[in-house]
Amino acid sequence: DAEKLWYQAIDSTIKDMLVNQELSREGLDAGLTENDIDKIFQCVLNDHPEYFYVEGYTYTRFTRLDETVKLEFSGTYPLSKEQTEKRAAEIQAAAEEILLGISMEASDYDKVKYVYETLIRNTEYDMNASDNQNIYSVFVKKASVCQGYAKAVQYLLNQLEVECTLVTGTVDTGEGHAWNLVKVDGEYYYVDATWGDASYMQDE
Repeated sequence: DAEKLWYQAIDSTIKDMLVNQELSREGLDAGLTENDIDKIFQCVLNDHPEYFYVEGYTYTRFTRLDETVKLEFSGTYPLSKEQTEKRAAEIQAAAEEILLGISMEASDYDKVKYVYETLIRNTEYDMNASDNQNIYSVFVKKASVCQGYAKAVQYLLNQLEVECTLVTGTVDTGEGHAWNLVKVDGEYYYVDATWGDASYMQDE
């Protein structure tokens, strides 16, 4: 419950591009520390592919003797609000164009298949692509890496009302990777648009 309070605070801070927002005292009283911020921050980003504009975070710790009495959280935003709004509009316009090709009445399987195949056809795997850790690289630049692919899948399926989450981990070579977990007909399946793209193998 304490982590949920900090999740909500970090979520609202990033959503509105705020800085120096206090994390609840209830969290501190429950034993949370600055060491818990990173996990919660990552959970927020994993749930919100639309937060393409946050690069990281900072926090300020206020102490009395050795006791932490207050923590303030700030998102790190490399773009201005005006630049962010412009990019968000570009992303949504590109997403809406893609979504015109599938009906909301389609089955969840068909929605997942359509998103998977469409992103593969329209995206090149490029380790040097700019903004490749977020969805702007996929929808506007048309080139990305696994994190961009997976967040784009999540972004589209969220709008198609298909349950989809981001998964991160390592593959057997030890390399970091990102993919998705989707719910279709009550069952969960992994989807990996990156590994489905022939340009990924060519880049290797």
